[in-house]
Amino acid sequence: MKTLFQYFAVCFWVLQTIQAVAQQQVGVINQKLRKTEATQVFMIADSTQTNFSMLLHDRDSLYAYLLDRQYKTIKKASAKNTIYGSIKTLGELVVAQYEGNGVYSMLFYQSSEEEFIWITANYTKRTVSYTSTFRYHYNKLKQTYLGVVTYQNSHYAITLNYDKTNFYAHRLSRTDSTKIITFQPLEKAYYNVFQSKKVVEDRVKVDYTLPNNLFLASKKNKLYMVADKVYFTADRNSKYYGGLSTHYDFILDFATLKVEEKEIHLNILAQGINSFIYDKKLYLLGAIRKEELEINIIDLQNRQLLKKYSLSSKEPISFANSPMVDDYSEAGTDLEEYKNTKKFLNDVLNDVAIVVNRTNDNQIELKIGYCRESSGGGGYYGGGGTIGGYNGVGGMAMPTYYSFGGGNCKYSCAYFKTHLDLNTGEYIKRDNSTTVFSKYNAFKTNMENTKVYGSNGAMVKIKPTAILGYFIDNKLLYGYYDNVNEVYKLVEFTDGQ
Repeated sequence: MKTLFQYFAVCFWVLQTIQAVAQQQVGVINQKLRKTEATQVFMIADSTQTNFSMLLHDRDSLYAYLLDRQYKTIKKASAKNTIYGSIKTLGELVVAQYEGNGVYSMLFYQSSEEEFIWITANYTKRTVSYTSTFRYHYNKLKQTYLGVVTYQNSHYAITLNYDKTNFYAHRLSRTDSTKIITFQPLEKAYYNVFQSKKVVEDRVKVDYTLPNNLFLASKKNKLYMVADKVYFTADRNSKYYGGLSTHYDFILDFATLKVEEKEIHLNILAQGINSFIYDKKLYLLGAIRKEELEINIIDLQNRQLLKKYSLSSKEPISFANSPMVDDYSEAGTDLEEYKNTKKFLNDVLNDVAIVVNRTNDNQIELKIGYCRESSGGGGYYGGGGTIGGYNGVGGMAMPTYYSFGGGNCKYSCAYFKTHLDLNTGEYIKRDNSTTVFSKYNAFKTNMENTKVYGSNGAMVKIKPTAILGYFIDNKLLYGYYDNVNEVYKLVEFTDGQ
């Protein structure tokens, strides 16, 4: 009798789980893919965000689906990759644009080949085309590639000559790099910020259309597009660079070809430092010995301090909306809670990190703590999107899959979450479990711990691959390949109850 009761209990639990998933699921694409983490997925919206082009790259094949706002398939096309054959990834997505008349294009950068590749989905002709454009040997020029931006409908690869400390913008066309813009040299006083090529290469491009994670945000160099200007930011820790912990902004102005240098010095006792730019505001985090963390919110236009928060090792955090947790994968599962603020600060000290994501029209979520890559991590980069929105309003990308904590890169993090008013920076006390990110974590955890019937009749777990993350109308769209049912699924999460 007990066994029978357990059987029915499990069936009821599975049924409830399936119902919960079905309530959030918004789309299913019947496309069989290889069961591998190397499969990449990309999404582009048209100019009115009415239709979406979703491309799935599966080694030597590319599948393109035109979806409506309800994520129903309108048209589809496919092609074989004839350029490289069976390659692992397309590389870094640097431009995504809708060209009109059912044509969607993406530009990828292959760092190992220093080569750019255009992929175009034409749904009017139902074709997908690959175009290998050109190679630009930045290494031979002693330049470090930083990323691609879009200015006045033209795309530029931004590079830095770390010997002469010059920034360059290489205009990209469909066939070659035809024009090079040289910005004014930096003042010698800033040469020490770029001590080596390795220091410069430790950078990441920020994409506001994706759910950015703490590991990527922990990088000390970041590239942004803010109000038609390129921001290259550098955070330098006093422990390793001497002097004060300092945040540097190098602002590249295409209109004047000048580089404006700005710097902010933290408390003289500050050791750890990290920053994040969101909505024309700088969120600057500093660790003061093992005693205190301070968060400064600074207006980028007038450089005025808008709000400041501090937390001390001697008392609980007054502006937290979650516990302080230690998380090996940052996936929100198997979290170990810190017993006190002192222990948390002791772990955070030199590797502080801060990341900002929007949860709705007026609120942002800050995740504050640290992230470190663990031994054995390598990191698979796949997926992508463009900074600040598609259709030419920017043009930098960050990997979707990696930003969702996917791939084989392992890292450990410790953090707490808080929510602030987007405009004023005022603290908002709210239930953290109702945010889109918490809902995503709960969904993913539930899915990975639930067994379903496989094709052979055995109970198996779904292992999601080909991860997609995309923000649309303040909703988080999450896509994944269901290896058990062999279909691609789309799930949408909304902020609030």
